[in-house]
Amino acid sequence: MRESPQRHSAKALMWLAGGVVLLTLTAPAACAFSTAPDTHAARACNERPAKPVKRRAWVPDNPALGYVPGQSLIRNRPRLSAPIVPWVAQGERYPFPWRGGPFRLTQGPGGSYSHQDVRSRYAMDIAMPEGTPIIAARAGRVLDLENSQSGAWPSPSGNFVRVLHSDASTGVYLHLSRGSVRVQVGQQVMLGSVLGLSGNTGHSNGPHLHFVVQRNSGLGWVSIPFQFNQPLQGLPNFALGR
Repeated sequence: MRESPQRHSAKALMWLAGGVVLLTLTAPAACAFSTAPDTHAARACNERPAKPVKRRAWVPDNPALGYVPGQSLIRNRPRLSAPIVPWVAQGERYPFPWRGGPFRLTQGPGGSYSHQDVRSRYAMDIAMPEGTPIIAARAGRVLDLENSQSGAWPSPSGNFVRVLHSDASTGVYLHLSRGSVRVQVGQQVMLGSVLGLSGNTGHSNGPHLHFVVQRNSGLGWVSIPFQFNQPLQGLPNFALGR
């Protein structure tokens, strides 16, 4: 029996092919339904076959299957897919993701200037001169990056590197200098590997590193708590001028 247009729903079929989960979503073709159910236009629309849409996703349970290359929605930037996880270990202790210093914290978790949303609630901003080497705080695989932005726009993140960790969390290093990123999407990095150089790109009120640990909730990136493994002294918040 044919479903009415109002009751069409997405139907998913999953199978493994070459180590990749393919999701086939069946959705009705775009159509303006007539209010008269017996009109020729309405019958033609109801009988039009649905169009399958194939999507790819990485299978996190079996790392041997590898990572699936994809395309970013922004400027077709190469990226990798990330596993969707409801929860990952929180409060992990990380070494400082830079060389040199000492540097100081200018905005911490819950900072009133820009650390109030779900993506950056537990982020830390560390003031440092442009050109400071930024290193991986944990080993992992480069999931996404940007390396061509020269100012505040188009992305508030500026140039960045996102590294996927073994527990499905990601470490994100933002506001890097243009052209300084030294890694590629899909590259395996070790603890201490140089990712790029600090900068002042994106929505930044001064040279600093914005470091945040996030997980993929399925609806977007969510900031999760973390700690550094040694004390980090604070400074007045330069972004607020006090």
